[in-house]
Amino acid sequence: MIHIVNGDVPGERLRDCAPLKGEVFVWREMYDFGPFSPQWEEGVSLEDRAAFFEDRIGIPAEQLEMVTRYQEQRLERIPESSRVVLWFEPDRYDQMMLIYLLKRMDRLGLENVDWVDLPEGKSLSNEDLVRLYEDRLPLEKRHMEQAVSAWNAYISTDPRDVERWLETEDNHLPYLFASFRRHLDYFPSAENGLNRVEELAMNRIREQAPTFGELFREVSRAREGDGLSDVHFAALLNELGDGPFPLIRTEKGDGEADGLEGRIFLTPLGEEVLSGSEDRVRASGIDWWLGGARLTRGHCWRRDDRGNLYLDTES
Repeated sequence: MIHIVNGDVPGERLRDCAPLKGEVFVWREMYDFGPFSPQWEEGVSLEDRAAFFEDRIGIPAEQLEMVTRYQEQRLERIPESSRVVLWFEPDRYDQMMLIYLLKRMDRLGLENVDWVDLPEGKSLSNEDLVRLYEDRLPLEKRHMEQAVSAWNAYISTDPRDVERWLETEDNHLPYLFASFRRHLDYFPSAENGLNRVEELAMNRIREQAPTFGELFREVSRAREGDGLSDVHFAALLNELGDGPFPLIRTEKGDGEADGLEGRIFLTPLGEEVLSGSEDRVRASGIDWWLGGARLTRGHCWRRDDRGNLYLDTES
């Protein structure tokens, strides 16, 4: 039996749980952001993602490629007769990882796959883990097919395929619908060019001038169910603060070695964008990926005032 989990902490808890037999494999990737494309071969996709993460958040491309190749090879070596147990939380971060793994397992012909509904952020005893394992959901063909269709919608170059998926699919994977709706929140609004997480963060910055840690904790609490990582959040703030027309700035405090724990402030342009008198995409540009959709000035998918996506080719 092979247990696959996101994160070192739950991975160590499973390894320490003697009643649960089998290998524990911690899966490491960030499927909640970064480039994808249905036209890319797997090698091309890996290279593009590694280059993106090195450029935007400083993860060495060689390191990411090495880790990803290793875990993909390990996945491909799982015998078809093996039982695989996926331990994943209901948040968006874990659900995107779950559908990716189910898509891969479907392609590899792995049929003995179970899913454990892992509670978010809770400290679990051995008895808790055993009970969760006993309550696991055996995944059937309908679950695998839904994961494949969901992944294809997610990496489509037309993000309206996610909206169409939400309108036409049955709810076999219980948390995926909410995760996809949260995914749509990350598209810029028609009103000011900010996504909902950026707007929330900038409002907190205007009110408090927080440190990165303070801001991340507040936004994470407000975005319950996102599974927003500090890496993803830092990447979003980097985009707001970089370039010739930044919306935020960070001032280092006395004796601090780096800017992350300095106080964060809005720039005058950030104030204008937040008030709606200026538009983020037009004023400072954008080059970002959400699933398979690349957002750039002149080709930017946005949310209208009803929350529906449309393609803005004029910004």
